[in-house]
Amino acid sequence: MQHAEPIASGYPAPHGSSDENEDGHSGVSALTSTADDLVMYQRTIVLRSAATFAAMLLYYYGYLPLWGLILANVLFYPAIYLRVHDIGHSAAVNRFGWSARFVPVANPIWGGTRVFAAVHKEHHKHLGTDRDPWLPYYVGHPLRALFFNLIEPEYSLRQFLRLNGVDNELLKNFVFNAATLMTGVTIFQWTYLIHLINQRIVHGCGIFFFNFYAHRETLSASAPIGTWEREEELRSFLPLFRLLWGHDTVEGLIYHNRHHCVGQLHVPVQNYNRLQDTGVYTQFHDAWPIATIKKL
Repeated sequence: MQHAEPIASGYPAPHGSSDENEDGHSGVSALTSTADDLVMYQRTIVLRSAATFAAMLLYYYGYLPLWGLILANVLFYPAIYLRVHDIGHSAAVNRFGWSARFVPVANPIWGGTRVFAAVHKEHHKHLGTDRDPWLPYYVGHPLRALFFNLIEPEYSLRQFLRLNGVDNELLKNFVFNAATLMTGVTIFQWTYLIHLINQRIVHGCGIFFFNFYAHRETLSASAPIGTWEREEELRSFLPLFRLLWGHDTVEGLIYHNRHHCVGQLHVPVQNYNRLQDTGVYTQFHDAWPIATIKKL
């Protein structure tokens, strides 16, 4: 049987990727996203974005109550950002495709997947240090972190500009998001703003769990910092969570620790459960968890 070729990710190749594991299967390199996976990620962004827009239209014309619009965003939106994450880790920028470049949702993802990927890569490299641009999303009091997760598109854009400045691709994305916002508000007025705010709340609350909950031992301001596996803790809820948000979204949450291991960053969520937690998350800490952020 022929296996699909992995796609180039722009991330360093995994250490020991040519080795085989104890079961005789190929190593981490065999778990990377294929070209077919990338198409599936792009299709997911388009179809789920369209589903949220359709729900907004139904609400606008009186066929769907407000709670139905809220529920549609709660159910459909999280996987959109999950696939932004997977594309950012799995493909070079020139292979993102238009849906990942612009992310056609009401909630503006400034700079699209490129901004996310550039800043998120620094998060993986500098986890637990003062050079981690993701730091406000998981340090301090959980309510403070929730606020930063709610403004994540703007804060990540600020970090991208600090690191890379402005270029034509970013300007195109600004024009797209500004035009989408103005057109939506002009045609659908308050309905569009309600839809946008709804998506932003879902966005912020959803990534709060992937950022704070995944990187703190407990939901406490004084909790140690690291990255934790949550399978046992959430076991009784997993069937319901998978029913609501799908297998891959839940796997991304409960096995986030494995994703953070050096050499495994480019593996997509559907394969997290086939990885091991090596305990090596960055070059800057020898032991985890940590009590304080390291200054570099």
